[in-house]
Amino acid sequence: MSVQYKRAGWVQIGTQAFKGLHLKFHVKKSLHPDPNAADIQVFGLSPASRALIGSLDTVTAPSTPAQTIVLMGGYEDAVQLLFLGNAKTIDHAKQGPDWVTHIVCGDGELDYKSAFSSFSMGAGTTLAQVITRLGSDMWLDTKTAMTQLAQLVPGGMKFLQGYSAHGRTVRELTRVTAKAEIEWSIQEGSLVLLAKGTGLKERAKIISAETGMVGSPDHGKPQRDGDISYLKVKCLLDGSIKPGRCIHLVSQATTGDYRCERVEHQGELDGPAWYSDVEMVPWGSASPAPPASASEAESEEAEPG
Repeated sequence: MSVQYKRAGWVQIGTQAFKGLHLKFHVKKSLHPDPNAADIQVFGLSPASRALIGSLDTVTAPSTPAQTIVLMGGYEDAVQLLFLGNAKTIDHAKQGPDWVTHIVCGDGELDYKSAFSSFSMGAGTTLAQVITRLGSDMWLDTKTAMTQLAQLVPGGMKFLQGYSAHGRTVRELTRVTAKAEIEWSIQEGSLVLLAKGTGLKERAKIISAETGMVGSPDHGKPQRDGDISYLKVKCLLDGSIKPGRCIHLVSQATTGDYRCERVEHQGELDGPAWYSDVEMVPWGSASPAPPASASEAESEEAEPG
């Protein structure tokens, strides 16, 4: 375990990194298709830096090149990636003696809302081909997703009568992954695929009092009837905790393996906040259903390949 003291954090906008400044942030990540988001404030940028940032592009339309935002945070011996996405808005405002640069970010958000797919593929089209095309329509990196898909559906799956898509890409991706009982989300600009109830193939992250857990785990109430309740845990800021990762929880009341469904990283370099709030469900259980954001549509016949 790394030593969790001497906070450290910085933000990079495009190719320009800004270090040694007061920083405040709130990052939200989840396994649901809804895009991850970050709200970042940087204090005390020089007039030259503010002018440089003011000239940078933000997201204004689907597939429009926008400045990449990288947020790093943690401790001097373990600074980790907290967020990677694109700037939606960048504003500068005077607050007392300081200038505050406010950056609102999304991880594939505009393409999530606006991407539209219209194509037809012939008989025998594979699930991998369809997902690759849909991911491309959302300007997502699909390399990791294809590796995951090969493991999730070893024999492959084919659409015997072909596949046609016409509508919002989010809807198309939701219905085609549902055929294979796969969940999808956007993580750091990449499409991520997981089997329902399973997680990323990474070593389990241990959360305990010894590794930085704050207080005791709390069982939340289900959002809807029939949903599984989340187990909520607070710990010292830890960027290695991410949606889909296996969490091995050790506490007096609860010990076991869980899947991280949501995590919020909140921090202020010179303030009280420097925590990660985690919501998780028992490993192997079906996760709570996501908010209804993409309607189901009738789909073509698909068979194992």
